[in-house]
Amino acid sequence: MSEVRGIESGQICWSEKLLGEVVLAKMPASVGAAREAVLDIVGRDHVRKDDILLVVSELVTNSVVHADRGTSCASVRLRLLASDDLLIVEVYDPGSFSDAPRLDERQDTFGEGGRGLYLVSLLCGGRWSTRSLGAGTERLVWAALPLTGQASPAREVVDARRKDSRQAIRFTKNARFAVTPGGKLRLPKIGDVPVRWSRSLPSGSSSVTVVKDSAGRYFASFVVGTSHQPLPEAGSEIGIDLGLTHFAITSDGRKAANPRLLRRAAKKLRKAQKALSRKEKGSANRAKAKAKVAKAYAKVADTRR
Repeated sequence: MSEVRGIESGQICWSEKLLGEVVLAKMPASVGAAREAVLDIVGRDHVRKDDILLVVSELVTNSVVHADRGTSCASVRLRLLASDDLLIVEVYDPGSFSDAPRLDERQDTFGEGGRGLYLVSLLCGGRWSTRSLGAGTERLVWAALPLTGQASPAREVVDARRKDSRQAIRFTKNARFAVTPGGKLRLPKIGDVPVRWSRSLPSGSSSVTVVKDSAGRYFASFVVGTSHQPLPEAGSEIGIDLGLTHFAITSDGRKAANPRLLRRAAKKLRKAQKALSRKEKGSANRAKAKAKVAKAYAKVADTRR
């Protein structure tokens, strides 16, 4: 594995190297498979082997038992990363309809469950967190085990690893937002904002959420009521296989070339990242360079969609 990503927040800065990754079926037997995979990655002589296995077992079990979104064939993704002072366990799953994982410190001495995240938090010194990804279609739970006495405190680690730098505000009907006849979005205390609509609203909206992403762009998401309209039945069926050499191959032999969007944008990204690395931390020029990198990545992400 060669992925290295930088973590930067205020005065906290380090790099995390990907040690290994494994995709598991969402079934109880995957907990044991996860432990075996982790031993192959970190080695059976690792100084914190037992603690790592306990954290992996608890997080994967939590995903297998409580992740009820998606289909029965949904998967759980386990990743191990390392910095100079931390070993990070990340588990991705489809998420839960009912609730997000949370720590309950009111432990029942004779209870049958409820100790998983509590034990993980104790082992990691509070260095763990969870968040939704995408449009709430995926969930990440991670925990960072300290490898040395120089590891950053829990609050700093959690804040630094919070990658979602979006800002959002929600307006309800009581706030009296409106869509003007000219197609602008009227927001209280802001005024009429020009909007480029992706589609027309099918009905009146009960609320709108305005989001600013890491690239400095603003998006408006509306809550509307719609009626269920099933798609018409197709007269034929076709299978699609996604791959690396070709983006997709259909069961009738047609092939779609891989657009390799990230590779095509690599030169521009490399130039933006080099410019960022030369800027002084905390300076206004670094903030501008960071925004340029975010915009370059956002362009690739938009093209992939």
